Amino acid sequence: MRFFYVALLALLLAGCPLNDDSSGSSSATDNGGQTDDGNDNNTGGDSSGDGDSSGGDGDSGSDGGTTTPPPVDCNWQEPTEVTPTETLGNTSDATIYSLDGYSERSDLNSDLTGTWVLIHKVTSSSDSANTRNTTILEQKTHFVIRDNGGQLEVSVCNSNGSGFEDLEDTSSDFTLPLFGGITQPTFSKTSNSQLTGQALSGTGISYSNQSTQAIKISAATSAFGQSTLTFDATTESNANTFCFSQRRERSMQQACTADPQDTELSLYMLLGTESGQQGLSYRTTPYYTLNNDNQLMLQTTTPASNSISASATSVSINISLDDAKKVSTGTPAVTGSLVGSLTLP
Repeated sequence: MRFFYVALLALLLAGCPLNDDSSGSSSATDNGGQTDDGNDNNTGGDSSGDGDSSGGDGDSGSDGGTTTPPPVDCNWQEPTEVTPTETLGNTSDATIYSLDGYSERSDLNSDLTGTWVLIHKVTSSSDSANTRNTTILEQKTHFVIRDNGGQLEVSVCNSNGSGFEDLEDTSSDFTLPLFGGITQPTFSKTSNSQLTGQALSGTGISYSNQSTQAIKISAATSAFGQSTLTFDATTESNANTFCFSQRRERSMQQACTADPQDTELSLYMLLGTESGQQGLSYRTTPYYTLNNDNQLMLQTTTPASNSISASATSVSINISLDDAKKVSTGTPAVTGSLVGSLTLP
């Protein structure tokens, strides 16, 4: 559950819930309209015996009725674009979260094996006490499906395992282990070179602007490269990396009829390796986090050693946290680093 700690930490620092790991949907309705039924039906009822009401003029004196205030226009808004001081390579660039520039290899349609690229986008919102929390999430993931002795398996890019796991039966809706701590869609197989994500739905969160699709871009099933992560005194050296994911989230909180709070931008790079998930994140609060095996460290200053670049075909990461705090214990002044070089087919 390593990446769960990232989401939990963002929750604690931002003071508002993340949408990461709940599943469900509701129509996000305004909570400002309170109804007063105003049912005061007073009839003049004290008869004097001469047919007149107590008012003496024969009027009933009824002033009853029902009054319903008009619904309040909360003027809900969505998170805005943010220009951060840290980009994590190109992870903050909205244009990379697209299949433009990739070619679906429909000529490799004999089976599902190969290298794939996934684009997942969704806006989610939840309401509580006349306050709305909205997050716009965009994710791009490169992953591998391979044949292991007749069993198809998919590379793991979340916090629940390492290396590969068996691919579920694709004759009906199935899941892929590619989404870290966020709510994940199910998929259907359109063809052996294209997978389509199903729309998220449920209760408690409203989902909109959803788009999820994966296409095969290469027949290759080898590792993209190697990475080394050091977490305090523990090092995973030269781990083969079979999954690489970039994600950006824009989150905002707004009270009904009030101006929205400033948008927070969170950026993530996740590497799925044979040793487990390795993760790096940045938030405009600001802070940097590095995670490894259910462990998380945080640094609130820009690392002195920080070189990250990424493109559609390559990734280079070299970052060191030199004055971080281990979140699980509060131990200060710990160090960590992530170094990797990947080639994406």
